[in-house]
Amino acid sequence: MVVVIGERTSLLRDEPITQDEVFQNPYWHYGSTLFIVLACFVGAVAAPGVAIVWSICGSFLAFLISFILPSACYLKIGDDGATSSSSSSSSRSGCAGEWLWRWFSIVLLIGSVIGAVVCMRQTVMKL
Repeated sequence: MVVVIGERTSLLRDEPITQDEVFQNPYWHYGSTLFIVLACFVGAVAAPGVAIVWSICGSFLAFLISFILPSACYLKIGDDGATSSSSSSSSRSGCAGEWLWRWFSIVLLIGSVIGAVVCMRQTVMKL
């Protein structure tokens, strides 16, 4: 259950996860678990070596962890901070302007998504 607090939503649950629809229906629960296990098994058997799996994961996750998540989090935090009072503005807005940091973060986010897609494509093409 998603809890709505004002305009923001929270992913915190009030009830235990065992009361969720997936856990209430045993066919749905066991079927989805079996699908996940079978998909992982087929992927593991189909991959000729662990180095290929590592290269595919690394080509995307390196960009995700290093650039995409930090810039996306900065933009999300900046959006939440825009609704607060101006007295609690960050210290970096005084030196270069908040718009410059947001612009840099947007450019970094777009560039890193493009880089991640290109690296993933190159890795898959080498297979």
